Parts: sequence; structure tokens; C-alpha cells
Amino acid sequence: MPALPARCRSCPNRPEKISPVDVVDDAALLEHISRSALPVLVEFWAPWCGPCRRMAPALGNIARRHPGKLEILRIDALSHQRTSTWLGICGLPSLCLFKDRRVVQFRDGAMNEDQVEAWLQEGLGRRWTDG
Repeated sequence: MPALPARCRSCPNRPEKISPVDVVDDAALLEHISRSALPVLVEFWAPWCGPCRRMAPALGNIARRHPGKLEILRIDALSHQRTSTWLGICGLPSLCLFKDRRVVQFRDGAMNEDQVEAWLQEGLGRRWTDG
């Protein structure tokens, strides 16, 4: 399934991929998780959440640093509550890591880039970026 692209603010009728992190809804998230051969990192966030906004650049950097090794998705937890409720999301931001359609690990609260990288290594193994 193709990623849901962000919309460019200067030309709202033309989709633009402005980040390596895709913003999805409930249906697209479940589709990605069920079909992806890669591990899927999902951030549950809200537009008004300051810590969520501060994490966005870190997730983008991680996605750019590990192309083809990890899929990173963001879902607005309040606008798309079905998945948030199913996973028991209580705080924002929350990260959920899926591998082979299963939850590998979960964490709520903001992290910096190095902390996210260490968390990924913990969940996927020390050499997950090697293939």
C-alpha cells in the first residue's frame, strides 16, 4: 500500500513527501503493520503535544539513516483512536515497535535521537541495521 503523503502548504492540491516518516490513519497503520517485511516503529502523537513535536526531527533522522531497515509511521492518537485504544495508549508521545506483525516493545514518553536508537537496538537486536 502506498504511503499517505503529506500535503505541501504552498500547493495544497499536490501531495509532497516532506518527511521520511509517514503520517497514517488507523486503516493505513494496520495495513502497514500486516504487510511490512521491515520492523515498523509507530509514534502515537498529537499536533498540540510539545514533546511529540520535538521528537519528529529525531524520527526523521533515524528514518534517513536506516533506509530499507525500518519503517517509521506517525498516527494522531486522538484523531484515530481505534488503534490507540486497542494498544492501550495512555500518554503522548508513545512508541510501539512491531516486528513480524507483533509488538516487540512499547514505551511512552519523549526520547531524544540517541535514546530512540538505543531503544530500537534493545528491541531488534544489536546488529539490526546490518540486515
